[in-house]
This record gives sequence, structure tokens and C-alpha cells, in this order.
Amino acid sequence: MPTIVTHAVVACGLGAGLARFRRLPPLFWLLAAGLSMLPDADVVAWPLGIPWGTRWAHRGISHSFPTAVAVAYVVARLAHRPLRLPFFWLWGVYFLAMASHGFLDAFTNGGPGVAFLAPFD
Repeated sequence: MPTIVTHAVVACGLGAGLARFRRLPPLFWLLAAGLSMLPDADVVAWPLGIPWGTRWAHRGISHSFPTAVAVAYVVARLAHRPLRLPFFWLWGVYFLAMASHGFLDAFTNGGPGVAFLAPFD
């Protein structure tokens, strides 16, 4: 089962593969690792009484591809100038970093399936 650390390792591996031997600043790696771990912030659903299997529970909307697209867009928009990287490249890498979380979780049996298309399905 993937851990919070292995999610970050996979995201940084994706970033390294897509960087093609470019030296990237530490902020790039910090954001890639952080975005890959972000979907697990939905664990606050349990103490709030949100039941399993709902859109807002663990492996719900926070693990979906539409959420990854939106969050990666905002982060890339804010970070592309300080990082001096092309916006669309950064958006794509950050999308893959965040989307990899749900993809890895789908290979486990740690609860309900992953809501890849939430809120649309």
C-alpha cells in the first residue's frame, strides 16, 4: 500500500523524468511532492462524521482527476513565474503529480474505490 512518502517519491520521479536533465529549483520539488500528498488531506472526513463511500470521504473528490486539473492549474499559475518554467509544462507535471495519488491508491484494497471522475460520476 502506498504511503504518504511513496506518493511523493513517485511524483518526484515523474518530475525528474519529464525534466530531461534540467536542474530544477527546490520549490519545484517541494510543490510536486506536496501536491502528490494533498489528496490524503481528506482524512479529516472521518472525525467530521462524513460516511464512507460519499463524494467527500476518503478517496472521493480529492482523489479525482478534475480536482487534480483544477488544483494543479492554480499552483502552476502561482508558481510558473518564480520558478521560471513554462506554465503549461508546469501545469502538466503538477497534474500528473497529484493524479498519481489516486492512480496508486486504485491498486490497493484499502477501502472503497477511487472516485476518478468525481464530481461528474
